[in-house]
Formats: sequence, C-alpha cells, structure tokens
Amino acid sequence: MAYTLLNTRPKHQAEDLNALLADAGIETLSCPLIEIDWLMPKEPINQQSSALKNDYDRAVFTSANAVTGWLCWQQSSPANRIGFKQGIAIGKATQNKARQNHIDLTCLSEQKFDSEHLLQHSSMQNLKGQRILLVTGENGRQKLPQTLKQRGAQLDEVFVYRRQPAPFCRLQWQQFLASKQPVLLISSLQAWEQLKSQLATYYQLKDLFNERAETQIWQAIDAVLVYSERIANQLVEDGYNGHIQILSTQSDQGVLQAIDALTGKSNQ
Repeated sequence: MAYTLLNTRPKHQAEDLNALLADAGIETLSCPLIEIDWLMPKEPINQQSSALKNDYDRAVFTSANAVTGWLCWQQSSPANRIGFKQGIAIGKATQNKARQNHIDLTCLSEQKFDSEHLLQHSSMQNLKGQRILLVTGENGRQKLPQTLKQRGAQLDEVFVYRRQPAPFCRLQWQQFLASKQPVLLISSLQAWEQLKSQLATYYQLKDLFNERAETQIWQAIDAVLVYSERIANQLVEDGYNGHIQILSTQSDQGVLQAIDALTGKSNQ
C-alpha cells in the first residue's frame, strides 16, 4: 500500500528523510512547521558566553540541531572554543550528527531518547561538583536543567539555536489530504502546537476536534507518526482519536520502519 508522508520537519532536516523514503518508494510532501535560526555570539541570547568555563566534565547535546548550532558557534570565534571530557547525546540522530563532524558523543540510552531516559541512567544520578555544559535550543523544556542542578551539577547552558514558526504550506496540506494514504509526521510538541494553530486559522475553527473538524481533517488521515510517547499522549489529550504510531527510534530510519509497520498492519 502506497503511503504519502507529510514531512513536517525543518527544511534542513527533511531532505535526508525525503531521500530515504523516495528510495523505498514512499512519496513525501515537505511542509515544515518549524524553522531553525542559528544563534551567533553577537546575539544577546549568547552574551553569557563570556562566563562559560574553558573545560567541562561533561557536555550534553539535546538534539542534532544542538550539534549543528554548536559547530557554528564554536567556529565563529576562537574565544568560543570550549572543551569537555565527555560528550553526551540525547538520541542516535544527535550522536550521528556529531560523528559526521568528528565529535565523539556517547548515547546513554539505546531506544528511548529523551530527557527522562537520560536522567534515569546510573551515571546521571550523583552529579555533585560536576561541571556540566548543556548545549540546547532557546526556550526548551526545563526538566533536564532543573534536575541536573538538583542532583548537584554546576550547570551552564549555551543556547545555539532558536525555533520559529514556519508559514503554513497550504498547497502541500491540500495535496496531502487528497492523497490515498496520508500519514502525518510530528517530531515535537512545538510542531504539533504550530500545526493546530495553523489549522485553526485555515479552517476558521475554534475547536479542532469537533464533528466538522473530524470530517474535514482527521478522518482523512490514516495515521500520525510521533517521535515520543509524550507527543502521543498530548494528541490524545487534545482529542485526536485516530491511529498514532510511536517511532521505535527517533531517526529517519525510525520513520521508515514505522511506515513499514503500517504497511504490515494494512496487509493483515
């Protein structure tokens, strides 16, 4: 069965996934919900850079975008070159992005790639006196930095990118709903919130999960692929009652495997 995926990832992260799915005979429509702005030291958000230490016990990278932003930030000035004894990646995609750029990061979880599972690892329990640098995006979740501090870490944060809402891609959305087997990809809670906002405006709906919305939008979609259980829970809480498939691994390959799983179910 031929599925069509609405690839809602930021443009620079969508291209590799589109190529992978095209090789597998799966059609994609690119419709980014979030744009990424790289933050350079000249921007006010990074004025804290002068207070950062020259060497850390650990550096935690929260995403592949954190790796890319870190490289841009480090390369912009020799003064920004900061060392660390151990690098930690949240997720295989983050680890792979670092490896491609000759940065050695350890992934402490093999399957579940989020702050909660990182914090469950035995090496992340007693952090008293450890100097930890958190490399992340602006306005991210606070659970990770708060917990690291609570466990005794001397924590510094550097924000290397900013998420911005992308314009609504109306044409791609219309093509997506008109396709035979439409599958929606949601990679973050922010992307989901952005899509809801765009659809509420586009359809002039106050309630995105009433009977009219079900008929116009959600019943036309075969499944929603999500990157985490947390996103899946939010969809259910908001009122979505269609099929939700949680990726087994948060990666391009994980998306392909999830679509393959849908194909297997449809053939049963």
